[in-house]
Amino acid sequence: MPNNPAVDVLIGKASKLLRAQHADLQMNGYQSKSRDVVWKQVSAIYSTLAAESLHYAEPPASFGVDGQKIRTPDRIMEARVATCLDLAMLFSSCLEQAGLRPVILMKDGHAWVGVWLHQACFADPLTDDVQAVRKRVDSGEFLVFETTGIAQHPNFRPSLRLALEQGAVPGQRRWLKQLHPRSRGALRAAWRRLWRDGRAANLELELTRGNEPSQHLRLSRTSPNSTRPMHSSVGAPNC
Repeated sequence: MPNNPAVDVLIGKASKLLRAQHADLQMNGYQSKSRDVVWKQVSAIYSTLAAESLHYAEPPASFGVDGQKIRTPDRIMEARVATCLDLAMLFSSCLEQAGLRPVILMKDGHAWVGVWLHQACFADPLTDDVQAVRKRVDSGEFLVFETTGIAQHPNFRPSLRLALEQGAVPGQRRWLKQLHPRSRGALRAAWRRLWRDGRAANLELELTRGNEPSQHLRLSRTSPNSTRPMHSSVGAPNC
């Protein structure tokens, strides 16, 4: 949602803040070819959103049972409430509008954000390769941060620590979705919730990219380590 009008307003505020702190810098994506400059742009966006007094909330009410409704940036800014998934999408929208390459990371019950500090991308737009993410973070190529921290931590660095802790929880698999035009084409997703004894047990995703064969993923709450042929067991956000 980088073209949402509320995103333009936020990027304008972030640009003003960036210039106030660093008179020679602009919100110009990767044009500087400097990871430090990109870091400062991300920090300005984070500080801008932290100043908006947003609060954590439950997902919007829905009569449906499949998936989760996401608040658009303008609705978030109007009501000042958002879930972790709402905030992840809001941050990603701002980062993309600033010319950067965001990534949404998910595990069971939570979503947060990563961004490339140079003009790169993962090999596939959807992956559960946690080690690939950790390697990029350790090498200084990739930055991850906890979006819900803006309701508690006006400073950027505690949210970096929280994000790293999210990625270090043992026994949970995570997956990430790249959100930039060069990630090998757009993904289309179809959802289906599976029920067991009257309770939601699993969520199945069918992902299609261009003319490639569909990929099926099972999002399981009850058996996160189970797998089947052509399926990957991953955690679904519930926030």
